[in-house]
Amino acid sequence: MAAAVLQLLLLVSTSVSLSEDATGYGPIFEEEPLDVVYNEDSPDGRISMNCRARANPPASYRWRRETWEIKLMELPDEHYSLVGGNLVITNPRQKKHAGSYFCEERDPVYVKEGQGAVLLCVPPKAWPAEVTYRWIYNEFPVFLQTDQRRFVSQRTGNLYIARVEAQDVGNYSCFVSSPIIGKSVFSKFIPLIPTPPDEGEERRYPADIAVMFPDTTAMLASNITLECFALGNPVPDIVWRKVDCTDLPANHQISASGGRLHLYNVQYE
Repeated sequence: MAAAVLQLLLLVSTSVSLSEDATGYGPIFEEEPLDVVYNEDSPDGRISMNCRARANPPASYRWRRETWEIKLMELPDEHYSLVGGNLVITNPRQKKHAGSYFCEERDPVYVKEGQGAVLLCVPPKAWPAEVTYRWIYNEFPVFLQTDQRRFVSQRTGNLYIARVEAQDVGNYSCFVSSPIIGKSVFSKFIPLIPTPPDEGEERRYPADIAVMFPDTTAMLASNITLECFALGNPVPDIVWRKVDCTDLPANHQISASGGRLHLYNVQYE
């Protein structure tokens, strides 16, 4: 949800590269509205508040002022118009139009059964770097249980579903906790709706690595965690190995059904 205060505030998320024919995702807000100060004597006679999100299927938008939804289809208004996701106010007046505006993208994410899905999390920018991520399923405090098919990155907070099944239908919210400040926040719920595959039979998709750890430098004797997860049908198996070696170092541990490799007391070996 994007918010603005005529004055405006908005949640912005980073982009991600996805295989769109096999993956549903979003919404990803790419453009945010800015606080606006408008002079009624301005010759321009209009205000444009920007809101743009990327999603698969494509996003649709709704705006509201405070708690009042601007229903342009049901209740046309000479002052309001929608251009893409942008709200345009023509000849704005202080008493009628000043206030806080919110841009919302609430359409469900539809994904064919058998395809992969990625739901994106946007943690607060001002929070400490050390946070943990979980996803609420339908209602708090019911948290999604991760397994070989479902993975939550502790680097980005994004939820990855390797192969969507009918049982995945529901509403999902990213839950971010900071042990340093002892507080938690959660995002608006994202509806996920699996749809029957074409011709009643799931397509098979090759493994597509969606979470890949970057080149990592570690201090001697420190601990590091690497993540890896792939989408695909059938659900891919994650196997870790050290380049040019048959075995992993003895000081390792694998968790998250193979998606996370922990290396303790890192040495030169």
